Amino acid sequence: MAKRKYRWFVEPVGAHTNQCIYDLIKGTEVDELLIDGDEAEDGRGHSVYECSREQLNAIKNSLNGSDMQAHFWVREGNGKYRRWQPEAIRKASRLNRLRKKLKGQAVFPFARGVSSKTA
Repeated sequence: MAKRKYRWFVEPVGAHTNQCIYDLIKGTEVDELLIDGDEAEDGRGHSVYECSREQLNAIKNSLNGSDMQAHFWVREGNGKYRRWQPEAIRKASRLNRLRKKLKGQAVFPFARGVSSKTA
């Protein structure tokens, strides 16, 4: 089986973030790409920079704890561009969805007035 080829992209949100991300990846050949709406999974156009996975990790780490924001994109082979969320964000959003789903439900048999005799 052939190894999957991924291409990584970052979409800065705001002019200051754009300049900071450009400064982080300027040591390599930097091309700003325009993703057409029909190539993106969400159907909208985006202005992104292509970067390596190592550069993407550096950008992600530098954005933590700052007021700057960026969206990350990945493209597998010749497929559509799809939004990629770092693991910490995905875990948090999964937990929030689970909390909303379980809200109001008794998680433990002794919760919400259920006695141990009926459980």
